[in-house]
Amino acid sequence: MAALVDEHRGTFEWVAGWDKLAPLLTPEALGLPRTARVADVGCGNSTLPLHLGSLYESVLGLDREQHTAETMRTQHGSEHRRVAWATCDVCDADSLASACPQGLADLVVDKGMLDCAIVEHDAARLLCNVRSW
Repeated sequence: MAALVDEHRGTFEWVAGWDKLAPLLTPEALGLPRTARVADVGCGNSTLPLHLGSLYESVLGLDREQHTAETMRTQHGSEHRRVAWATCDVCDADSLASACPQGLADLVVDKGMLDCAIVEHDAARLLCNVRSW
């Protein structure tokens, strides 16, 4: 599967673009209210949080690279008031709690974080942290 790159906007989609994911992530498809809180773990420089922000009231893009979260906040923060970005290593429970002091999300989206966690032998911690979050 080819990556989708938008060099003009500095974004990158690892797995699939919004056109493929949209039907799967709507509130209607998932049986969630539009007020559901959504977290995109390992969001990188994907525009998925922006698209999710058009469907849900509160979306948080989480990435462990501070530069990535800051860049996305700077480039796209004004596009949608429902979307925020934070630096967080979701494989570290303390980091996750610090980035998300409000607690649980109603929907956790992972388009590529699990691949990274498996390579780094953190998959079990990632899944436990997200499950208990």
